[in-house]
Amino acid sequence: MNKEQIYIKNGILIDGVSHRLKEGSVLIEGNRVKEVGDCKPLKSGKSKEIDATGCSVMPGLIDCHIHLTFNGELTHYELFLQPISTMAIKAAASAKKYVETGFTTVRDLGSFEYIGVSVRNCINSGIIQGPRVLSAGIPLTITGGHGELFPPWINFPEDNYVRRVDGKVEIRKEIRKQVAAGVDLIKVFASGGISEETTLPGIREFSDEELKTVVEEAESAKKLVAAHANGEGMKAALRAGIKSIEHGFFLDEEGVKLMKEKRAFLVPTLKANDSLQKCDEKSLTKPVAEKVRMIRGVPEKSFKKALENNIKIAMGTDAGSPNNHHGDNSVELSLMVKNGMSELQAVRAATINAAELLGLSDQIGSIEAGKTADLIIVKGNPLKNISILQNKDNIRCVIKEGKLLKNVNM
Repeated sequence: MNKEQIYIKNGILIDGVSHRLKEGSVLIEGNRVKEVGDCKPLKSGKSKEIDATGCSVMPGLIDCHIHLTFNGELTHYELFLQPISTMAIKAAASAKKYVETGFTTVRDLGSFEYIGVSVRNCINSGIIQGPRVLSAGIPLTITGGHGELFPPWINFPEDNYVRRVDGKVEIRKEIRKQVAAGVDLIKVFASGGISEETTLPGIREFSDEELKTVVEEAESAKKLVAAHANGEGMKAALRAGIKSIEHGFFLDEEGVKLMKEKRAFLVPTLKANDSLQKCDEKSLTKPVAEKVRMIRGVPEKSFKKALENNIKIAMGTDAGSPNNHHGDNSVELSLMVKNGMSELQAVRAATINAAELLGLSDQIGSIEAGKTADLIIVKGNPLKNISILQNKDNIRCVIKEGKLLKNVNM
């Protein structure tokens, strides 16, 4: 039985592997890339031909840090006024935005009531359209830590977003629950943050022993760990063996040394800070506004230090965080270029590097024979102007696992 084919010709190939552009064709058969380069379609009644003249053909983009149940709300009060059912419907709508803007894989690093897991399952079942989703379920925090959005005298059911775990026993029990719920990885808050009013972004959370327990328990279930981690919390997370560092503010020389020793990745989320800095301070609570001022310029400085020291960088936006909307994710690539990356480095951060971080580099992140057929066709050349990726109208075709999910005038 002949498999369905898609034949793409006359495009500029940005394959995620080569360091130079080349013209060529791509032949997809079933859900796999069959040939790349000088190839011709096989004779089949199920072939579709796409002429990519004037366009770039590149791997589907990957965002390693989003939150499907957040939608850019400026305060947690605004967020919590919504029923869980509304959050779930919005999450499904947001998933479709990723396809429209060229993202074929996303990593959901914390959502209410396992909605990220449910969205993933519905996409995989064909119920809704969306990218490949890897979901971390519900983040782990300490009592009084990042993610505890209300003071203790307010009896509010926050446990549907964060899980308070103190000590090795509670950590092991909670991770086992999350694995049973079907999460793809574990998310831990290793430092304070911006969104709540009581912590500071550079202070650490969890003891060394607790963080090592997180890693041990996750590894026993064959799960990776991602850590919201800044300053001292980042260094503690690295010493514990966590290799996915989210945000990474206040990166110093010791942090650089640990990142390189541990071969860890930085997911800098420059857009999260950029979006915060553009907020009207009157729309934020006073403690949050003060912290926003405190970190002004800090993420960019840490990003540049990581880049100068050849630390592995993968693209992530923290989409869903305040004023940081789903569908605007490619702004992160422009911010990376603005802060010192070449256009090619930025594209690689959102493709082959991101795939390596997710443990999927043998499947996605580049256009190579035998790999899963996740690719996009973009009007123009993002290696000459990275900002063209921000306009969803420039994303002409989106192919995920060999299926054409978007096709505009091609």
